[in-house]
Amino acid sequence: MHGALDSAHIPAHFQRCDHWEIIMFAIIGIVVVFDAVLGGYLMEHGNVKVLLQPAELLIIEALIANPLHILKQIAAGIAAVFKGSTFTKQRYIDSLKLAYELLNKARRQGLMSLETDVEEPDKSPIFSKDAEFLKNHHVRYFFATACGWRSAASKLLNSTS
Repeated sequence: MHGALDSAHIPAHFQRCDHWEIIMFAIIGIVVVFDAVLGGYLMEHGNVKVLLQPAELLIIEALIANPLHILKQIAAGIAAVFKGSTFTKQRYIDSLKLAYELLNKARRQGLMSLETDVEEPDKSPIFSKDAEFLKNHHVRYFFATACGWRSAASKLLNSTS
C-alpha cells in the first residue's frame, strides 16, 4: 500500500494508542487553541470578524502542527528573550581588555608572536587571564573569525561539532 507507515516509523508513545485516539487528541488540541484565542479576544471586547484573517489562521495552524518538543524549544526561546543577555557590561570590558593585551603584544613583538596564543588559547598567558573567554566556545570562535584567524576558527569549529 502506497504511503502506509509500519510501526517502525511511528513514535513509541503513539504505538500504544489506536488511530482514533490520535485523531481525537489532535481535534481536542485544535479546539482548545481556537477557544483560547477566541475567548481571550472576546474578553477584551474585540470584534470576532477581525479574527477571520487567513494569515492569523495560518499562524495558529503552524503552531498546532509542531511536535511537543518543538513547542518546548519555542517556549524556552521566548523565555530566554525576556531573561536577558548573559553578556554584562563587565563581560564587555573584560573582552576589550583581552583585545588590548593581544594588540599590545602584536605591536611590541610582532603579529607572529600571537600564533602560539591563538593556536592554543588554553596554554596562552593572555587568554588564561579570562576564564569566561576560555569556557565559551561561541565567543572564542567569534573572536577568532573577527580577527581573521581562519586556522584557529576552523579548529574551534571542528572541536565543537
